[in-house]
Amino acid sequence: MKVSKIIIVFVIIILSLFFYLDNKAYYYGFGNGFTSSKLPRRFEIFFGGSDFGNQGMMLMENDMNLLIIRKNDSLFEDESVKKIIINQFVGYWFNDKVIVAKIKDKSNNNKYIEVYEEVTNKPYPKFICKEINYTPNKLDELKYVDLDKSLSYFKSLKIFKNISLILSALSIIYLFIVFYKNKK
Repeated sequence: MKVSKIIIVFVIIILSLFFYLDNKAYYYGFGNGFTSSKLPRRFEIFFGGSDFGNQGMMLMENDMNLLIIRKNDSLFEDESVKKIIINQFVGYWFNDKVIVAKIKDKSNNNKYIEVYEEVTNKPYPKFICKEINYTPNKLDELKYVDLDKSLSYFKSLKIFKNISLILSALSIIYLFIVFYKNKK
């Protein structure tokens, strides 16, 4: 019975580690976020690893799978608005209605881009993407996620999250086997 208690403690620790890593990974674009505050429904942070040329973090619109913010791409296509060429996606603030991305442009200047869904009665509302001239503050009740980390940090986090998931599954299976054998 002592072994069962040790296994139960191990399962709780591994599951806690998995939920912590999954929560963190969700904000970096490669987790389910079972315990996370969710981004606005229409948008998703997406991790562009080696299959995307190691782009790093990108902001994607879900309905059309449109990449809104990604490295070495222009942000505005409208000729009336000055184009911003994105050098780096540094971080973002969010709540359930809006995302404010902090980016560095080609001149290495910080820019803040507000992205949200237009509220209309149309079946396919459009999203709005506009530059703002201020840093969001804590009064806006927005959570900040820092993306200014190395690509190897994100890859390591992804590996540790997957390992913790595998260990969680294996330890739960082992726990059921031990309980089953003890009942016989």
